[in-house]
Amino acid sequence: MDNNHSLSGAYRLLAGFVTEENKLPTRAYPEPDSADENEARAALATHLRSEKPVDRGIRQLLADQIGGDSERKITFGYRHKPTNYTLRDIVIAMYVASEIEKIGRKKRGTVKQAMGRAMDRYGIDSISHVYEIRRRVRDVMPRHGETIHDFSRRLYPGFTEEQIDSCTHAWASEELLFDLFSKRT
Repeated sequence: MDNNHSLSGAYRLLAGFVTEENKLPTRAYPEPDSADENEARAALATHLRSEKPVDRGIRQLLADQIGGDSERKITFGYRHKPTNYTLRDIVIAMYVASEIEKIGRKKRGTVKQAMGRAMDRYGIDSISHVYEIRRRVRDVMPRHGETIHDFSRRLYPGFTEEQIDSCTHAWASEELLFDLFSKRT
């Protein structure tokens, strides 16, 4: 996609375009969730991500729609349903998983022993609370035998390979997270 096409798509999204309604010119915008809007969003994202400076008109339109006086308004929200777990929950569940691996998965009482260690380390008052944490985060935990890189790719399907590598690096330094959260309750 060349730069002019990219800019025209971005302007089309932010400033609209002129159409004729009842033989009168009218400003219109791409229909929400249409192929036209998706293409225009992709054009804007491409322009914003490029190494080149952001076009002055695009910058002004964005500023007006985020916090200025414009007929259109950009609002920020979740793309997906918000999660019902916290980073702390993930750290605790990962700690339990790593303790299960250390103790030995096949030994009797391994899970309860690992959960007990998590209770001590993170100041959790009941084993049922640890069970609840593990239940909440089960969809975002690595599967048995899954590499951290594959886990990051599964967790963030829309990410680029560079973003996946960044996630992999963050998960690989989970000991830092364990240390951070072990000092909090």
